[in-house]
Amino acid sequence: TLQVCDFNLAPPYTVLVTDQNDCSALSAPFDVGLAVSPSFGILVSPDPCEGSPSILTISPVQTDVDYSWSTGETGTSITVTQAGTYTAFGTDSNTGCTGTASTVIYPLPDLWLVPVGCYEVCNPDTICGPTGLAAYQWYQDGVLISGANSECIIVTESGSYSLLATNEYGCEAASD
Repeated sequence: TLQVCDFNLAPPYTVLVTDQNDCSALSAPFDVGLAVSPSFGILVSPDPCEGSPSILTISPVQTDVDYSWSTGETGTSITVTQAGTYTAFGTDSNTGCTGTASTVIYPLPDLWLVPVGCYEVCNPDTICGPTGLAAYQWYQDGVLISGANSECIIVTESGSYSLLATNEYGCEAASD
């Protein structure tokens, strides 16, 4: 049996066999059926950000196709919380041809730079978040500070300051 997955060969097909004595024989023409590898994508719900559970679902699900994941799980959907690349493999149980699709769960902004805890400084003080994020919003005592949407904020009042930051993937994280 000859199986060809997603390869364009024009009929008729023949096989030429040559042995070590340079003797050759040509087979009679034969047909080859084209087996198509499964084609699918991965839907991510509710969003592609780490932290809270994201459900990865094969779409469209095809009959006679067995699905497995790079995590070792099987089935048409999995739930993940960690950032990384996830790949699904679909194997046609009739032909053995395999298709793949991948998606990425993105990391949250890393806010390690934002100070945590109580401390005293001279007035005014500057508190900064990490550079290069897509969006910044500062809060004082849990209340949004209007116009405080840059990497750094100048602090002139006592209080508890926090930062809600968004990275280039649209993933948000809040400082403590």
